[in-house]
Amino acid sequence: MIEEDEFGLLKVVEKPAPLSPEERLLAGYEEITAFVLKYGREPKVNTRDMGESKLAMRLQAMIRNDDQRTALEEYDDLGLLKEPEPPASLEEALADERSACSMMGWTCSD
Repeated sequence: MIEEDEFGLLKVVEKPAPLSPEERLLAGYEEITAFVLKYGREPKVNTRDMGESKLAMRLQAMIRNDDQRTALEEYDDLGLLKEPEPPASLEEALADERSACSMMGWTCSD
């Protein structure tokens, strides 16, 4: 029967091996880099474009995670993983929090 399979319908296709956590991390970072190269800016949390929002949140998570930042630093040709500067004052920290809440459409208390 297999010999008669002229269209290859019975041919077994091997699945590729699953990506390692390191490979998934790099693939995610490369997706962010591709966005930056295409649009000339970092992705932003934007409720109109869920794909861009996902990339922005992924980038922020990578920036906040020391292990991920260290693992990706050799690939960070664009300087996207720079460690954030701490707020200079309490007012600045609260303003950043209010800004983040506003971008997400949340109501934050003062």
